[in-house]
Amino acid sequence: MRHRYATQAERNASTERWLVSYADYMTLMFALFVVLYAMAIANENEYPELQTRLQQAISLFETDKVSNQEIVAIELEGSSEAGILSGGQSILDGGVFKRVEETPATSDYKSNADDEGFIQLAEQLATEFKDFLKTDDIVISYDEQWLTIELDSRLFFASGSAYLLKPAAQVIDVLAEKLRQVDNYIRVRGYTDEDSIDSELYPSNWELSAARATRVLRELQVRGVAPARMALEAYAEFAPDESSTSHRKNRRVVIALAKTLWQPKAEVSPEEPDKAEAEPKKQPDSETMLAVPLEGGGVRFTTRQEE
Repeated sequence: MRHRYATQAERNASTERWLVSYADYMTLMFALFVVLYAMAIANENEYPELQTRLQQAISLFETDKVSNQEIVAIELEGSSEAGILSGGQSILDGGVFKRVEETPATSDYKSNADDEGFIQLAEQLATEFKDFLKTDDIVISYDEQWLTIELDSRLFFASGSAYLLKPAAQVIDVLAEKLRQVDNYIRVRGYTDEDSIDSELYPSNWELSAARATRVLRELQVRGVAPARMALEAYAEFAPDESSTSHRKNRRVVIALAKTLWQPKAEVSPEEPDKAEAEPKKQPDSETMLAVPLEGGGVRFTTRQEE
């Protein structure tokens, strides 16, 4: 069988076909760069204008800042004390800057401006619990917002329990008597140590701390403290007492007395029913038989008067 060999021209034609696609690709790339270059030239004149506008804006800002400083200096000139305007008002109080008064979230809150009441209550509690204060079973502290009475759980609860011990009754009696004399809001906070608990009653320290706070809150309510004043908080083991190295000090209940006052809502007496809307008097039964036609075509006999 004879074999036909390709000529030199045929071999060259098959190997140079890629040049057509390559030439098309290079033509497209050239056109793309020509377009991009044309766009760059068209936008070149916009950059100086943008730069000029930015410089103008910055210069206006600097001018306004200097003007404000000059105004403040003029207002302060002639005052006898630093921070006092010529009209005699302070910059912070009624002057350039006005103090924003703290407004309560609801109408039930009212600021207690008299700190003497807080201090007197703390002194009275310290006198009543002087024996417990010596042993650190009760710790009383006071700051700008809260008066806190920290109760050691050893005095109130057995380990892993939320049932009150007998010594706790005496303490709660005194606390309830003092708390009834004031109208501040009360927060009962429960804490535990880091020892985990997993029982049927308390699956975790969250339940245990909440149960202990609830027990103290209930005892205060039974002794006459208005329940609307109180709320409970449970922290489990996540808020340890950093000031103490004692492990048992983390097992505690804290009664926090807020500086805001509780105002009981006025009771609205129920309105007397209008005499005109009184229930109509029933008609007495008739002595004679009455025939009442029915919708279906029948007749009902009765002695009752229709209202």
